[in-house]
Amino acid sequence: MEPPLPPRRLAAQTINTYHCHCTTLLLATTFSLPLLPRRRAPAEDEALILPLPPLPSSSPSPSPSPPLSPAEPTRRDPKGYTLLLSTSLAPRPVIVRRADGFEKRRLVRCGRCRVVVAYTLDPLHYATPTGDDEGGKGAAGRLVYLLPRALVGTEEMVVGGRGGADAEGGL
Repeated sequence: MEPPLPPRRLAAQTINTYHCHCTTLLLATTFSLPLLPRRRAPAEDEALILPLPPLPSSSPSPSPSPPLSPAEPTRRDPKGYTLLLSTSLAPRPVIVRRADGFEKRRLVRCGRCRVVVAYTLDPLHYATPTGDDEGGKGAAGRLVYLLPRALVGTEEMVVGGRGGADAEGGL
């Protein structure tokens, strides 16, 4: 009889956590926020562009797939993973005037103090040239734009006491 193979271990990724200035935990991600790209002109807000994981499939599968075992490869995005926590999405969009037209945003607020910390764009901004908009479910539709200095890293919070109340603390 052959000895059993040891389970494969998934590569460990560092989980970075970020808080609102009111100390509420809002974000857990494997991405490092200072390394993320920022929006450029004509957006002019320099918001960080953070990818979100894909939405679960809404179509029922013919046979339910078994849960992942340690020996199976992960189904998560190998580039990174993000969870928004204790946030609420505004029910109505906000229209922002830009130099090149208008932009329809849905604001993301802290669940505790209600301060706007991020936004998402309406799916119509992701329409393809052929007119197929994918309902915002494509890669571009799963982005959140984090406002500059809206979040404070957990490490910064611990070092600075309550953390991040100054203009320089925060991302």
